[in-house]
Amino acid sequence: MIRTATTLMSCAITTMVAVAPAPSAAQVPSSSGGHPVLVLQVGDIVPGARDRSVVTLSGPESAGGDHVGFALVLSGGEGALWVGHPDGRPERLILSRSVGASWFYTNRFGVAAEPPWGTADGADLPFAVKARMSDGRRTILTGWGLAQVIGAGAPGLPAGATVSDVRRLSMLLDGEAAWVASWSAQGRTGTALYHRSAGPKAEADLLLITGDPACGAVLGELRNFRVAPNRRRGQAVELITDQGPRDALLLDGECPLAVGRPLPGGAETPTEILFFDVNSAGRVLLGAITDAPSNRNAVFVLDGRVVMREGEVIDGVHLAPSSAQPNQARLDDLGRAVTLWAGPPTSRYTIFYTPDVDDFASTRALVTEGASLDLNGDGSPDATLEEFRFFPDSGPTFSLGETGIHIAVKLRYPGSPQTIDAVIFQPF
Repeated sequence: MIRTATTLMSCAITTMVAVAPAPSAAQVPSSSGGHPVLVLQVGDIVPGARDRSVVTLSGPESAGGDHVGFALVLSGGEGALWVGHPDGRPERLILSRSVGASWFYTNRFGVAAEPPWGTADGADLPFAVKARMSDGRRTILTGWGLAQVIGAGAPGLPAGATVSDVRRLSMLLDGEAAWVASWSAQGRTGTALYHRSAGPKAEADLLLITGDPACGAVLGELRNFRVAPNRRRGQAVELITDQGPRDALLLDGECPLAVGRPLPGGAETPTEILFFDVNSAGRVLLGAITDAPSNRNAVFVLDGRVVMREGEVIDGVHLAPSSAQPNQARLDDLGRAVTLWAGPPTSRYTIFYTPDVDDFASTRALVTEGASLDLNGDGSPDATLEEFRFFPDSGPTFSLGETGIHIAVKLRYPGSPQTIDAVIFQPF
């Protein structure tokens, strides 16, 4: 089974929960020597969680700077949101029961490391998470209370419609949250994008909904979205046109890229739109499949220009036809990018780092599956990075920080037949 996304709507996954050989307190050693750092893994004892260990570990979400957030399931079934830093700064922990919930859904959450406003408004730590409350309700829960109840109505929905699920959830570092909700009403279904400002008195506001006009067409399904620090928003959407449904990227009300429309300044035309990111300057890095020959049709596109292509050799790594595909991308406001290329089930996937997106020739391979990892900087390998971990329709495999990236991985330790779900920090 291919461990990669083929469209913005879905991705295949080969993730299993492994049990650590022996629980140990989570250690976060210094990354100053440039070696990868083990941040957290299944089986670790979580400080502040009554000596409970990690059973399930989500993918990493950026929490500002090099801070990272995870959603956890702990032994005994308790959920937790965890925030830490690879240089050993103290972790922050939110336990589900402490906020009136019995469960947190992993990979439907967002969290920020430091409240920029202090604690005067009553929120100790900005967070938003899909949760099952103690009374059984499924909700979007924030540091200031409930933002949306699944199974109830919501602003802007058609008469009689209720929210049936929350498909994606993200948080800005100032505490604002956004999510895509699925809704249904009397045989009709659709999706809607909601936003909630920070603070105890804020309410959910409808931004987009199935049926809205956009780009000379009508919005169908709303899919993945990315929000830049200045709130510039990119949204993967289905457009209902006179010629039929067409996937597109909606950026601040415009559609700079769409299936069936030639790339700006190029002869090839996207046939599939894959993962993307947008920064505060409105620059877009996007993976796509085009109508080019099958051994050259998988590409990453920056602002309409192809910058990485299947068949190329990048820093010694061959993006081998005919199954190499762009998988995930992150683009920051400093003009840096991280991209993940996938391939056939038997291949090793690679994450690449581009320090300057205006010079993709500077791209280098950052880490490849199968690599031996020196996790303590003593010059000897401690574990093997067996595989990257993938999460369907939800969280990322990696997050981009100031000095490196956090990656969801499966580790294999010497002498053990098992792999262990973990998150590592890989410095640039």
